[in-house]
Amino acid sequence: MADSYIDQISRAGVSYDIRDSEVQDWARGATKPSYTKSEVGLGNVDNTADANKNVATAEALSSGAKIGITGGATAAGVNFDGSGDINLIVTSLDATKLSGTVPLSSIPKGAVSEEVVVANYDAMLALTYAQVQQGDTVKLNDTGVMYYVKDDTKLGSAAAFDMYKAGEASSVDWANVKSKPSSFTPSSHTHPMSDIDELTTALAGKSDTGHGHSMSDITGLSDALGAKADADAMTTALAGKSDTGHGHTMSDITGLSDALAGKAAATHTHAISDVTGLQDALNGTSSSTHGHGNISNTGTLSSASVVVVTDGTKKIGVSTITTTKLGYLSDVTSNIQAQINAKAASSHTHAMSDITGLSDALAGKAAATHGHEISEITDLSDTLAGKAAASHSHAITDITNLQTTLNAKAASTHTHGNITNAGAIGTDSGLIVVTTTSGVLTAKTIANAGLAAASHSHAMSDITGLSDALAGKAASSHSHAIADITNLQTTLNAKAASDHVHGNITNAGAIGSTSGLIVVTTTNGVLTTSTITTTKLGYLSGVTSDIQTQLNAKAASSHSHAISEITNLQSTLDAKATTAKWTNLSIATGWSGSAAPYTKTLTVSGILATDVPVIDFRATGTYSTDKTAEEAWCNVYRAVTSANTITFYAHEAPTVAIPVTIQVTR
Repeated sequence: MADSYIDQISRAGVSYDIRDSEVQDWARGATKPSYTKSEVGLGNVDNTADANKNVATAEALSSGAKIGITGGATAAGVNFDGSGDINLIVTSLDATKLSGTVPLSSIPKGAVSEEVVVANYDAMLALTYAQVQQGDTVKLNDTGVMYYVKDDTKLGSAAAFDMYKAGEASSVDWANVKSKPSSFTPSSHTHPMSDIDELTTALAGKSDTGHGHSMSDITGLSDALGAKADADAMTTALAGKSDTGHGHTMSDITGLSDALAGKAAATHTHAISDVTGLQDALNGTSSSTHGHGNISNTGTLSSASVVVVTDGTKKIGVSTITTTKLGYLSDVTSNIQAQINAKAASSHTHAMSDITGLSDALAGKAAATHGHEISEITDLSDTLAGKAAASHSHAITDITNLQTTLNAKAASTHTHGNITNAGAIGTDSGLIVVTTTSGVLTAKTIANAGLAAASHSHAMSDITGLSDALAGKAASSHSHAIADITNLQTTLNAKAASDHVHGNITNAGAIGSTSGLIVVTTTNGVLTTSTITTTKLGYLSGVTSDIQTQLNAKAASSHSHAISEITNLQSTLDAKATTAKWTNLSIATGWSGSAAPYTKTLTVSGILATDVPVIDFRATGTYSTDKTAEEAWCNVYRAVTSANTITFYAHEAPTVAIPVTIQVTR
């Protein structure tokens, strides 16, 4: 039957199991050997109860002394004879002599500026003095706007706060204004008739100065011309378009809101994964609770040669710190806890004030959303002063050949010989219309003498030649084909159809098939619709410079920092402990020595002579192999480190390879 394991101790950083066969008989016996206190080095120790010891009560000193304070503090000296407690009252303190960390809770709230995040403006007004004080910053979560507390005596009202304002550029050079037109039309300019929408069409519908028919004289002409386009359709179409001088909100620009949503806020934080190399660097540092070799976080160690200290009851007891470990304190120059407290936690954040120069740098920058007055754009006011307003008019003289064309047209109120503009002739009704010797129509009054009664009739035969004349005349109700009217077909051919388009503009004045689109011109100058809606065009409202340039200047929503970009990060990491670990190592067979102790040297690249390693048996997962290797490992009782090697010592030479894992903390 294999020996059972009865105990496991740690010695020199090497796990060691004591087998039953190694326990001496006298240690197994019911009666153990006894020793005198002198034999174990405790000759001066007695069993006097604490209550009976001469230090149980305070006793006066045989000669009194005076106790004072030096080293940066000033206090009146106090006489002390040992008979009671004393108090030293410090009257002054040299702050330059202080070291360590003052808890935040011990600092008056008003002495530290903090950032407080609230839901909205109303929540800010509800803040109390216990939450914010003079100089603190308040951020509104719904808008991202930031305020600072300028008067904490007025908390509860808007007078307690002032909004942070971004700096503005005093001027922008004209050359730096992006996407401006390459040329502008002067404020004083003229147009040929072809530049005025519908002008030619409108004038074509006017009568020439010399003409002989009203529209009612020509059958079907009124209907034919009634189907022609007029200027109203174009006016209606253009009425839905934006003025040349108009603004947009960010929501009008397609994708702008989404693009900016991917950028970092002026005030933002980072996860560790956002900082390039930070996680790897932190992985190489120890946690705030870690051990050294076999020394645990609480300092326990089961070994001989330990330091004698007082326990929690002020009695002399045995600590778990070995004298070897105590020697490690020789190089410590100040309070260890103070040094540990002075280190940053492995997971920590930074306030803006922690980043050198960040607040000053941001204070001089414009807000992500800002605008410019015209006066802030260099030469813009002078350039615009020479341009025509988006809504402007022209005198007839401004339009090339317009006056000449209008002079050739009849006035809106005009006559034809004796026929008035309203189509009347003469001043009385019932008069006969005849022609003058010049062929001009006129009204004629016929004298009654010798005439037939006012009411009389004639047979057609009574009127000489009347039948023949009427036979060649058209009936009172008659019609004409277009071909019957001289030049009518040619004139109509020159007219637009009742349903016609202008480029991409329909007869109804519409363009495109979707409402709310921006109208642009093609490379040929033809009006067409773009894929950008008016809603998205409004996203440009407040944009003061080239959008792509601004986006290029923004950090991506997912970005990283090099360690060198975080103030003091590298030096902080340099001050942290590092760990080294070797896995997949194996102590081979072929131990040296003909009798115990047997030795075997294992190459461990990078280990130092000063390292105190933690060496663990590494199971392979195969039971029979692991059982044999673990029994062999129990023979190893010591390990000694040198540069790049560890020499192992064993009671019996192992005959199988022993897989191990080695780790050190420096």
